[in-house]
Amino acid sequence: MAEQLANSSSSHHAGMNSSRSHAPARECIPGLNTTCRSQSRVSVPTEDRGNQGKMGIKQDYFKLRGGQLTEADNGRFNVTKQKKDRHFFKVPVLRNIELTHPYFHDGSVNDLNEAVRIMGQVQRGKNFSDGEIGKIVAFLKTLTGEYRGKPLTQLTAEDIK
Repeated sequence: MAEQLANSSSSHHAGMNSSRSHAPARECIPGLNTTCRSQSRVSVPTEDRGNQGKMGIKQDYFKLRGGQLTEADNGRFNVTKQKKDRHFFKVPVLRNIELTHPYFHDGSVNDLNEAVRIMGQVQRGKNFSDGEIGKIVAFLKTLTGEYRGKPLTQLTAEDIK
C-alpha cells in the first residue's frame, strides 16, 4: 500500500491530508493504518471525547436519515444493555472501503461520496464542499487492494476461478 500511495496522484495526497484534518478520519487514519484504534467506538477529536464513539456527535444522524428508529440503531447497547452504549457502533476498517457498500450500520447509503458528506455533518458539524469530498474519496479509493496484481475494482469472474 505504501508503494500505491507513493505512486498516487496529487489529488489522492490532498484527500489523505484532507481526511486527516477532518475527524473521524483524523484519528482513524494515523498513517497507513486503515482502521480506528477502537473496535466499538468511532474516534473523535479531543474536544468531543465525552461523546467518543457516538454516531451523530454534532448532528443527529437518525433525524437526518429519517424514518423510525430500529433495534439495530441501538448499536452496542444491544449487546451490553448499558445506556452509555446506545448509538455506538463497531468501526470497520477503511481497506477496500469503495467496495464495501452499503455504508453505516443500517446500510442506508450506497454511495461513498454521500457517506463522506454525512459523516462530515453528523460527526464534525462540517458541510464539506464537493471538492473536499472528492479529495477524501480519491484518497479512500487508494486503500482498495489488488488480487494477483489486478485492482479489485477490475476483477472478473475469470480472475477468481
